[in-house]
Amino acid sequence: MNSDEIDKFVNNSVERLKNMQGFEKVRFIMLYGSSVEGIPREESDIDLCIDIDADTDYERSSFRLKVLSELSDLFDVQIFEQLPLM
Repeated sequence: MNSDEIDKFVNNSVERLKNMQGFEKVRFIMLYGSSVEGIPREESDIDLCIDIDADTDYERSSFRLKVLSELSDLFDVQIFEQLPLM
């Protein structure tokens, strides 16, 4: 996919997520990785990081699984609060 196709695909996918139960707790969604850097390869996935207002890791993980079940397999979804510190 070229960058315009990726943008359209991501925007359509996020619009679908907006109808998902629990989306009102989302603070932001960040696109990152090779698709943003302009160097996606044929086998590249689309990386999304979601910040959600949740009290527990269980709630965050459950939300991540719901998101993954709604999106194409082309997406890799991470929860901001669960990312490793570098």
